[in-house]
Amino acid sequence: MKAHSGPSSQWARAFALQALSDLRARDILSAGVSDRCHTLHYLQMATEKVCKAHLHAQGKNVRQSHRQIVGVLERIARREISGTSKSFAYSSWFMQAVAHFADEIEALAPAVRTGGREANCEYPWEDSHGRVHTPCLHKFSKIDENDRTVKRIVTLIRSAAEEYAAIPATVL
Repeated sequence: MKAHSGPSSQWARAFALQALSDLRARDILSAGVSDRCHTLHYLQMATEKVCKAHLHAQGKNVRQSHRQIVGVLERIARREISGTSKSFAYSSWFMQAVAHFADEIEALAPAVRTGGREANCEYPWEDSHGRVHTPCLHKFSKIDENDRTVKRIVTLIRSAAEEYAAIPATVL
């Protein structure tokens, strides 16, 4: 990773550290009894923050935006795959899974409404038929956190957060 020095690197590290904290909260909630909306909420927040850390490490300022996952998570994954001996077929398949995950996880943020989807992990919402839905009762079926591929993507997110959190203080 080539990190820029200065305030942008400070922000990259700060977003990465907070992403790691969000992932720890998700792990604690996953190990106990909690509503699924909470584990997904922390996963969504951690993913967004890792993507912001990645962009800040490149010298971009994206603190206020919520639409940072789609595209950026794919760049993070591509960077990870490029440093390995994985076959093209595997990387192509994995990249499709990352793109799908990124689209679904970003759509869970209440500030992002993609393709008419209102379901989010944080606030109740009203569907197109006038029915009110509550996140803690909703079945979020598009992301299976027990799926091996999703677990690999979460490992990728954690690894990227650890990398950006370790930006040396001398660079900051």
